[in-house]
Amino acid sequence: MDSNASLPEGQAELAEARNVVNALRSAVASWHEAALREDPYLYDNMRGGRPAPPQSLIDPVVRAGPATIEPILELFTCGDFDTAYLGVCAVVHFGGTAVPPLLSLVLREPGARNSAAMALGRIGAPAVEPLLRELEIAHAEGDALLRHWLLYALLSIRDHRLVAPLLQLLPQIDEYGRRDIVQALALIGGRDVLPPLWERLDEEPSSGVRKAILQALSAIDAAGSFDKLLGALRDPSREVREEALGQLGQLRDTRAVPALLRLLRGQRDWQVAATALTQINGQAIPPLIEGLWWPEPNARQHAARALISVCYSASAVTALKAGGLPNETLLRLQTMRADPDEHVILAVKMLLQILEPPPGTGEEVEGNER
Repeated sequence: MDSNASLPEGQAELAEARNVVNALRSAVASWHEAALREDPYLYDNMRGGRPAPPQSLIDPVVRAGPATIEPILELFTCGDFDTAYLGVCAVVHFGGTAVPPLLSLVLREPGARNSAAMALGRIGAPAVEPLLRELEIAHAEGDALLRHWLLYALLSIRDHRLVAPLLQLLPQIDEYGRRDIVQALALIGGRDVLPPLWERLDEEPSSGVRKAILQALSAIDAAGSFDKLLGALRDPSREVREEALGQLGQLRDTRAVPALLRLLRGQRDWQVAATALTQINGQAIPPLIEGLWWPEPNARQHAARALISVCYSASAVTALKAGGLPNETLLRLQTMRADPDEHVILAVKMLLQILEPPPGTGEEVEGNER
């Protein structure tokens, strides 16, 4: 006889739902044992988050209907992350119906905030308006921890309705909140996000947030933010300058070469500038060669070391062979075989080997005049 049959209708439905969820909970161990048998290094190899449970575990909960939401949410406070994660994967199937109870957990149950915020983020669009309302209240009341979890949920939702309220909130909150908002805006994307971020970059006092803004600009439209990346090379913070240099290197825009050469010639950030020039490849070779005749010994060595790195790039070598060098430059390079700096000697040797193949190889070019 069904033990739930004598219960009132609502209680019987809840009891049945609880039985279904308890079955789901008991399946956690066997699910992980099977996953680990298939891949013993599962947790060492994870890059994009935890593996999703098989749909066969979730289907009975979905079939049981929204009555299972309440017992599912009890899994969030059980103290076992794998069980709570299984609850997240199950509850998101109920979409907007699950938003109010999930939001209530975020507001009132600190031990469940991580899982509840994760579930709200996965539900997505139906959670946007409720989350924004609570975010405004949390900010007004100065509850930084609650605001963090609400932002954590919003970070996973790429919805343009978030842009205006997040930009309005950006200058009003602490450093960690500003960083969260910048990351959320980067995920949402869109060119309408760029001008406010450009403006914030000029005003932002925190180097960590300025770095996050550069990362966001690059993720949204690096080419369209070229001038801001270039301007960040003058930032007082080394981590910000290095971020800008890395982004410029990945962009491979030859407009950055003069600024990178100025850094290469100095004592600050020259190594990162050299790396960026290396990424630009063949287009940076002619100005780097000119750097071998800079009057400052350290600057000449910096140019030589950058050239050595560039010469290990197959695409740079191909570009150099195709473009060649003026004969006057080749003659000047040949006179530097006995330079006092060993880095300059090695750079010259590598360049000449590329441009002057050994006799008899059939690759000799009569003159390299462009």
